[in-house]
Amino acid sequence: MTQGTWSRRAALTGGIASLMIPVSLRAQTGPPTSAPGPPAPSEDRSAYAELKARADAAERLTVPVRIDGQGPFAFLVDTCATTSLLSTELAQRLALPSAAPVLVSSAVGEVSAPGFRVERLEVGARTLLAGNLPSFPGANIGADGLLGIDSLAGQELTIDYRKLSMRLAPARRWNDFRDIVFKARSRLGNLLLIEGWVDRLRDADAFDREPVTVILDTGASHSIGNPALLRRMLKSPIALQSWEVDVVSITGQSVPGRWSRLPSVHVGALKLTNVPVVFADLHNFQVWSLDNQPALLLGVDMLRLFPAVQIDFLHKEVSFRLPRPA
Repeated sequence: MTQGTWSRRAALTGGIASLMIPVSLRAQTGPPTSAPGPPAPSEDRSAYAELKARADAAERLTVPVRIDGQGPFAFLVDTCATTSLLSTELAQRLALPSAAPVLVSSAVGEVSAPGFRVERLEVGARTLLAGNLPSFPGANIGADGLLGIDSLAGQELTIDYRKLSMRLAPARRWNDFRDIVFKARSRLGNLLLIEGWVDRLRDADAFDREPVTVILDTGASHSIGNPALLRRMLKSPIALQSWEVDVVSITGQSVPGRWSRLPSVHVGALKLTNVPVVFADLHNFQVWSLDNQPALLLGVDMLRLFPAVQIDFLHKEVSFRLPRPA
């Protein structure tokens, strides 16, 4: 096996993954034939943040954020980060007041990070109250800062990978597209979990289904599976090809991992094939009480197969816009 070093937020390269949709589902991708829902009430457009995003080297999208009236600065939106944070360099450049250290759950465990006082974060026309935010080196974050799920409560996040745009708005039950909608369950407030399964080779011509909990991770360029999922995949009599890698935490410390591919991942009617994944024992899985059951963080390399993804944190729904036939 070869060995390398990877950041949770660094790009992985290799073969091509693909999205498969049953023919019966393709016929349902147009406008809904059922009776439409209630008309949208008059809405305060100042509550919306329509943002032009930018793709970084790892193909994750950053959005412009102002800090206490200064900026804008490039922030990632990370649906697996429980807290927002900023880079130490930016905090020092803005001369933000120092605050008490903040305890943060990272891939390697609980760490104490330097805190800085931020009165408000402005995302487009939206103003988010901040407080004491933890800080880490910008090189570890990969941006000037990061918006975590603490800033997304009651919101609807729409990520359009074709137009490179994001929208943050009050959650509605009548979203812009409902090609495929999954009902999720929540953990730790705004962390949304979807149930699915992966195919494990039984022999050269047959598969067994293994249940897996899937979490959409907009802050990671690639997908990460936990050791429980790896153990299930190793039950196959056909050897799982893998390479040793190190997964680097936001703290700069690393966790050993194994880079491999899953034959396919199913979420409802969706089927993702040839899925690259790093298996690693991240501390986050323990925090989320997912260390003893198969779990998979679905990274941006898979999410970008869809033109757009919408996450409703209030109603606990995840919607995917499907590719249209050429």
